[in-house]
Amino acid sequence: MLYSRRFDPQADSQAIARWTVNNSVDLVLSIHCNDADNPQAHGIEILVPSHDTDTSRRALELAVGLAERLKAAFPDRRWRGVKPRPKLAILRIPDAAGIPAVLVECGFMSNPAEESWLERPATHQALATTIAAAVAGWQ
Repeated sequence: MLYSRRFDPQADSQAIARWTVNNSVDLVLSIHCNDADNPQAHGIEILVPSHDTDTSRRALELAVGLAERLKAAFPDRRWRGVKPRPKLAILRIPDAAGIPAVLVECGFMSNPAEESWLERPATHQALATTIAAAVAGWQ
């Protein structure tokens, strides 16, 4: 596993995507917290590239597995779905290089209640465990 934020904590998504391609990774799994102008926005969603390629299909398979595990682990969280995002560099660049890429939005930091939930160490552990199990099951 390579942790991209160690090479440059301020790198933008295009730089991180290029870094993943240059380091010959097998999977790009980007874990984020969302933000919105509406402080009521909340929930978990997964973003995937939307090209009709074998690589995109593999990313979608992982996203579906992630979705199943996240919904089971966090039944009280709003589920926003698996959504295609063809223009996100963090998904587009690895996908073009044949590397499956998935972005998990764990919740909205702009929602005070969800921010409080996201800041809890127990939430971090539960998210990490759930995501790791989904990735292990995908391989």
